[in-house]
Amino acid sequence: MKKTLFGLLFALLSVTAFSQAGRMFPTFGGATGAWVVPSAFVNYESGTVGLDGGYKFLYSNNSAGGMSHILYAELGFLKQAEVGFAVDIDHRTTADFMVNLKWQFSELFSKKGNSAMALGGNFQAVDLLVNNSSYAYYGQLYFVMSYQGNFFSLPARTSLLLGYTFQEHMSDDIDAGIAFELNFFPQVFKNYVYLICDFANFSYLAGGHSTGLNAENRAVFNTGLRFSLLNGSKYEKYMLGLDIVGTDLLDSSRGVAVAINAGGLIK
Repeated sequence: MKKTLFGLLFALLSVTAFSQAGRMFPTFGGATGAWVVPSAFVNYESGTVGLDGGYKFLYSNNSAGGMSHILYAELGFLKQAEVGFAVDIDHRTTADFMVNLKWQFSELFSKKGNSAMALGGNFQAVDLLVNNSSYAYYGQLYFVMSYQGNFFSLPARTSLLLGYTFQEHMSDDIDAGIAFELNFFPQVFKNYVYLICDFANFSYLAGGHSTGLNAENRAVFNTGLRFSLLNGSKYEKYMLGLDIVGTDLLDSSRGVAVAINAGGLIK
């Protein structure tokens, strides 16, 4: 069922036009994007160097769930690249470390506009503080393209991702995801509220280690609201946001997440 739904969403959104969806914030893994699917755009494209960070809380009452606390930091530089680091401490008091890098290479042959393409990757070291040999290492490489336009006159952004996860014992290595970010009725909410959905056969941690977003055997569908708390030209160099997300809503491992993000241009 999820694979069928994923195919329908992919086909629908890949042929639909979208417009600028506003300020960008990080995924659970720390890369600029939706909830688990990164965007081809990078943060702080208007400056040379920008830095942001934040805290994310994830909860699932399923037996495979629990709680996770994620701290992250992300550095954007050269108007087309970013590097991020995140640590996830879950209910078992284990620590998972994530490092990600993304390069918006489409600027090499095209000026910045409503579309972008990027190459990215991440390295994950999971269960490092468990008192046994259950720790594991994963790596992911991906290509993502994003387009901004109008969706029924509402500014929005869509991103399509294809990737590959490296780990010796994984049976499903090919990654695919789609994200949709909608500026929710900007004439009413004045660019403060965004509706964001993504659907992917991977999560922010590989190998079933994510809290409330277990994509080990089935894909995950996440949707929620993102509140951009600083708007207008007075705050164009800064960001402050609040996320409220329902995770893996089509499966029994569903959960909820709350996040706070803050940052700004350094140079």
